[in-house]
Amino acid sequence: MTTRFIRMAAILFGLATLAVQAEGKQEWLTDFKAAQKAAADRSVPIFALFTGSDWCPWCVKLDKEVLKEKDFLDYAKDNLVLFIADFPQTEEQ
Repeated sequence: MTTRFIRMAAILFGLATLAVQAEGKQEWLTDFKAAQKAAADRSVPIFALFTGSDWCPWCVKLDKEVLKEKDFLDYAKDNLVLFIADFPQTEEQ
């Protein structure tokens, strides 16, 4: 049952990612293999972000002041594949 749920979640995530990219926006990918494939398909580099979103003040500052800005997002849409590896201290239950 758990395997079926994981597969369904992965499929839904993939479809959501395609839908967002089709609208001209770009989502952060969390699957490195998917990021590699997208980068190869588009012939662009991967922008990899390793972050601690709930404990690293500099990561929060970077996200707020750079990564969510329109200029960065516009550039990334055409020139990068966005990959995020988040290492939070707290785990969601």
